[in-house]
Amino acid sequence: MAAITRTFERRDPAKLKKHPKNLEIYGDAVDKAFVDKCRKGIRLPVAILPDGTILSGHRRVQAAKILKFALIDVIVVHDLADELEIIEFIIDSNASRVKTNEETAREDKELLRIESERAAERQRESLKKGEKTNISPEIPVVVPGSTTGRASEVVAEK
Repeated sequence: MAAITRTFERRDPAKLKKHPKNLEIYGDAVDKAFVDKCRKGIRLPVAILPDGTILSGHRRVQAAKILKFALIDVIVVHDLADELEIIEFIIDSNASRVKTNEETAREDKELLRIESERAAERQRESLKKGEKTNISPEIPVVVPGSTTGRASEVVAEK
């Protein structure tokens, strides 16, 4: 596992970009009550990728833009390996957020897709190594040091 590398910076909220998966899962509605809470400042930094794509804090950035803040605190996350980790980070960052049933269902669907892709990759790696494996989705593939079990069971644990 790579070292965690994150840096603290101040950035112009107008230059930050929304992640399309966040929009797909949570939508883009303006929460006026949340904007009002941000009038005195934004207390938590926004998590972004080095290119300015928002990972956590879409509503905070939206409020900062509405309130015309020049700069906000951000944590730049440099250590996410791929798009699956990025999407999982977005969903994990919204764990304590109050969500609609539809939002929760969209999260679950996305987590199942992620875990299914990871399971398929583990199966491919096992086959490359010549390990005995059964590609059936009903029988778990065991790869030392990895998550095992059906994708739906792994997602259910989350």
